[in-house]
Amino acid sequence: MKKKNLILLVLFLILAGTAFYLYPKLSKKSSTGDNAFMQFSIEDTASVSKVTIQDRNGNVALLERKSGSTEWTINKKFNARKDVIKLLLECFHDVRVRGNVPSKMRDNMMSVMATSAKEVKIYGKNNELLKTYFIGPNTQDHMGTIMLLETPNDGRSEEPYITHIEGFTGFLNPRFFIDEMEWRSTDIFYYPNNDIAEIEVLHMTDPGSSFKLSYFGNNKLKFERYLNGTLTPFAQLDTALAFDLLKRIRKVNLETYNTMLKPSAADSIKNITPTFVLRVKNNSGAITSLNLYLKKAKEMTPDATGQMTPYDPEYFWAKTDANEIGLAQFFVFEPLLQPAGFYGK
Repeated sequence: MKKKNLILLVLFLILAGTAFYLYPKLSKKSSTGDNAFMQFSIEDTASVSKVTIQDRNGNVALLERKSGSTEWTINKKFNARKDVIKLLLECFHDVRVRGNVPSKMRDNMMSVMATSAKEVKIYGKNNELLKTYFIGPNTQDHMGTIMLLETPNDGRSEEPYITHIEGFTGFLNPRFFIDEMEWRSTDIFYYPNNDIAEIEVLHMTDPGSSFKLSYFGNNKLKFERYLNGTLTPFAQLDTALAFDLLKRIRKVNLETYNTMLKPSAADSIKNITPTFVLRVKNNSGAITSLNLYLKKAKEMTPDATGQMTPYDPEYFWAKTDANEIGLAQFFVFEPLLQPAGFYGK
């Protein structure tokens, strides 16, 4: 009998311990679910049509989804970067409350939020306001971000909360930036449906290396090189290399438009002959061009072959059809700039 009582006592202690361990978690989950001001997440991010991010100095980033599209614009001027839009929408979906701001820090934190928090307004598909985030500082352990929520139905929370994304190491504040040029897409050539009719690669200092590749669909190609300024058929084409070029040029980006150049320096680049010219025509006849220029380095630098060069081995200057100057990464563009002879068998 004593042995039976001992077994029952052990089982009771195990069950009690399990209940004691689970209760805080269940209680916390329940309290989070009951508190409207802890519901930062947006389940259906596909319905989000517009986002504004504003700082206390009145600077605003206006992000808008194109009608019937997954693409977005920034400030009604440029296409927005797909990667950072994806991170922003993932944040809306996955953000969770990690805990409360300690009571002794609450009043001070509310003052900080009032003076320096960014205001993020999130709108639905019918342009209705869904939620407003107030984005404050990051926690000292850099594992959370102080945020406060306002909704049209419940008003503004009187409590700030520590938020995070489960499984993500870091804080959320950097996803809510305002700089237009950081939001701006750097896509130059973008043909997700392989809508490419022609690719022209011009070597301005070595015209005999220039060529044109035409694509007619159904794996039909025509490769012509420039000889004495005239396009001449290329008999011994390595079609695998030609198709690789078609694949590579479907999505090509600049590094950035933030070149830090003075206007006079940018103008001087525009007025010189480019080293390379890339032209791509789509099936509708629209042509996108990009001029590339060797970029002077501050000092002699070894290139990929180990030879010393006065030019930057990592970047080109690039000029777009809109006459804007950007930076192009060498390793992205070098495979696109091979001479005509490279494509022979």
